[in-house]
Amino acid sequence: TGSLIVIEAESLHEAQAFAQQDPYTVHGVFARVEVHPFMQVLPPTGA
Repeated sequence: TGSLIVIEAESLHEAQAFAQQDPYTVHGVFARVEVHPFMQVLPPTGA
């Protein structure tokens, strides 16, 4: 099982900080947390 959370952040550091503050992370629900960059392709931005 797992979860996928997609957020918009100004930097990788900001995204990692967000993940570390997630209640599931704080309370040990997630066994592991990984943060990866993601580039939105569709729909085009501003469409």
